[in-house]
Amino acid sequence: IKCGDRVMKRVVPIVFSLFFLTILSSCNKDMEETDNIVTGFVTVWTDTEGKVTVLQDDFGNRYMANDKDNHKAPADTMLRVISLYTINADSTIATVLETINILSNRATDISECENNEIKQDPVEVQSVWVSGGYLNAVIGISVHNIPHILFMVADTTQNNSLAFSLYHDRNADPIGATRNAYISVPLDGYGLEKGDSIFFSCKEDGAVYNSSFEF
Repeated sequence: IKCGDRVMKRVVPIVFSLFFLTILSSCNKDMEETDNIVTGFVTVWTDTEGKVTVLQDDFGNRYMANDKDNHKAPADTMLRVISLYTINADSTIATVLETINILSNRATDISECENNEIKQDPVEVQSVWVSGGYLNAVIGISVHNIPHILFMVADTTQNNSLAFSLYHDRNADPIGATRNAYISVPLDGYGLEKGDSIFFSCKEDGAVYNSSFEF
């Protein structure tokens, strides 16, 4: 069971990067503030040098950014990251201490999958939620030494709803340490209206995981 060659060629390079992703153990679905340091999924904009100039949290708060992270992001772009940052006293400037890239590509349409079938090797769902116009997920994956293939598949065939499934192919990788994959899939472009349903499913060890959200 696999997606067609056209889809596979597009996602494999993404997964190689994801395989080596640094783990940020302190991240969870709610932004946490300890000693004035905020941690969370955010949207950022970068300048011509790849430095963050604007940061927006998932509550819609937007800040000018003072980027003190050595991590270089793609230049002149908007991207989704996990960020550690502080906010100044008048809530206008965010000082970015660290950013970590996450998997934030648009979902692959199920029509691009062979026979509409999706490979679903087991994962461990840490959390799944909707915020900031994204479906977000923290997924635990047992990794040894072979890159996995991981991406979201969208089914838009039902009225007033949007269903996402997690495609996961472990490529016969032996059982190893569990690493977290951070995923944030944009929800724009699907014509969702307030009250529409968003579904997410994947396979855990011995069971199917399902969750639903109201847009």
